[in-house]
Amino acid sequence: MWFGKKKKTEEIFLEAPEEGNLWQRLVRDFHSKELKKRLKDMGLRRVECYSDGTVDIQGFYGDFAVNVQIDPDEIALGINEDEPDCDEIYTYDSIPDGDFYGFLKRRLDFYEKGEALPSSKEPREGLEPMADFFAARAEGYDEHMLSEVEGCKEGYPLMASLLPKSTRSLLDLGCGTGLELDEIFKRFPDLWVTGIDLSRDMMDRLKQKHPQKNLMLICGDYFRVDFNDRFDAAVSFESLHHFTPEAKKKLYRKVCESLKDGGVYIECDYMVDTQEEQERYFAEYDRLKAEQKLPEGYYHYDTPCTVENEIKLLQQAGFASVEQVFRKGGTCMLVAKKG
Repeated sequence: MWFGKKKKTEEIFLEAPEEGNLWQRLVRDFHSKELKKRLKDMGLRRVECYSDGTVDIQGFYGDFAVNVQIDPDEIALGINEDEPDCDEIYTYDSIPDGDFYGFLKRRLDFYEKGEALPSSKEPREGLEPMADFFAARAEGYDEHMLSEVEGCKEGYPLMASLLPKSTRSLLDLGCGTGLELDEIFKRFPDLWVTGIDLSRDMMDRLKQKHPQKNLMLICGDYFRVDFNDRFDAAVSFESLHHFTPEAKKKLYRKVCESLKDGGVYIECDYMVDTQEEQERYFAEYDRLKAEQKLPEGYYHYDTPCTVENEIKLLQQAGFASVEQVFRKGGTCMLVAKKG
């Protein structure tokens, strides 16, 4: 669920000192729940800290889409603005008392008032094709999901525990490196699994972890792959928050039809609280695609739906009952049952 580097029309670069002391302090601060809460209260709801010391923050401040990217060499604050490109360069010493929160709020207030800055840097690289994005991050994916994405460490074993005892065959949408299967195989060692994912690199790691398991892996688009078998259960973990409600409803209908009577579909994914948040993420994604003149395809960008909308989509697709069973941060789990 990494954001990656997104092209923005305005960016501030804060160049790190050689010793990196302030950067190290910032990384420690970002791991604290208090600072995360303050940022979320500002509307910056996604705060992700990675094992290499980089931090990504994303959300909305008023009408502005905000993306902050921090690494040992620089901090970039990107703000969506329809005015000409502009940015500003600072050193870490220019952040008064090392107060990143106060500095960030002042900068966002500055932009909200509509003041412009002269351009001095090229915008950062834009959206990445989905398969390329995950192929480039396959090596550190497991550690990232387990230690950096709130709710995932608890979600993987919970998903395994919710599968019916009678489960013998499973469809895994967006199986990736198989983190959910690591837990599921502990409970169902002889399970037959059909896994679908866009990234061959991710699935290669899954095969390396479970070479003796009953796996049929398909490198492809699960919106287009035919589900020819009938399954006892289906799962998806942190895969579907990149797609439109229309596409997901069609997929859910396919999943429902592929399940045996009484079968279950368990989805754990990033979801938001309000319709406004959902619409903002989709609008920003559309803006970025248009700005970069990208052809149709799948590009990595979070476009989460609300929990309420996800439940409605599953019901409209034919599931007899849908229940939310878990939430931690933005990570939510739904269990949908076929009648």
